[in-house]
Amino acid sequence: MKRILPLLIWACFTPLSASAQCASPIEDPSFLFQPSSKVSGYWVGEGKTGINQNPSKNVWLGTNPQRATSQNENVRTVVGFPRILNRVDGSSVEPRKYPQWSAIRQTVQLRPNTNYTLTVSLNTSSEIDNRNASDISDGYFGVRSADQKVYQEMKFDTYLVRNLSRKLTLRFRTNDATTYNVFAGFWAKSAKEWIKIYEFRMSSSCPDTE
Repeated sequence: MKRILPLLIWACFTPLSASAQCASPIEDPSFLFQPSSKVSGYWVGEGKTGINQNPSKNVWLGTNPQRATSQNENVRTVVGFPRILNRVDGSSVEPRKYPQWSAIRQTVQLRPNTNYTLTVSLNTSSEIDNRNASDISDGYFGVRSADQKVYQEMKFDTYLVRNLSRKLTLRFRTNDATTYNVFAGFWAKSAKEWIKIYEFRMSSSCPDTE
C-alpha cells in the first residue's frame, strides 16, 4: 500500500499533455470591453460598424436597430450599414450606394506552420426578421496575411448561418509568417442588410503536445 499511494498521487498531478490547448490569441473575443458604440481597441471596423452597448435601449446596431437587438444579451457587435438617415420632415434617404463592404478585424500573432481552428458566431438580418430585411448572400470570415491579402476564408450566407446555429468553423494552417488578421464581413446589396457578430474563437495545440 505504501508503494501504491505515491503512484496514485503522481497520476493525479501529472498533466494530460495530449489534450492541452493553447490560449486563444484573440483579445476581447466577445466585445465585452468595448467602451463605446464605436469599434475600438484590439478590433478595427471596416466600412460601417457599431457596438451595441445597451441592448434594452436599442442603441446603434446597423440598418435596423430595433430588430437587431435582443433583450437578454450583453455587449455585442453588429457589422452592417448605418440605418437610413431621417430628414427633419420625417422622410428618409439612403446615404450611400450599394453594394458596400463592412467588416471587423483583429491582428493576431500565430505560430508558424501550425494548425488552427477559427470559429465565429453570428446572425444575419433576415434570420431574425424576415419581414423587414433581405437575405445575406455574400458574407466571408477567415484569415488574412499581415498586408491584408486573404490567406484562407469561408463564404457564408443566410441559409448557411441558420443551419449551423450561428457558429461557423474554419480550419487552416499557417505558413512561415507569424502575423495575421482574423476577420468577418459581408457585401450588402441594400440598406436593409446587416450581420451581427457575437464572438470569435481561435484554438490550436500547444507546442509541447504536437
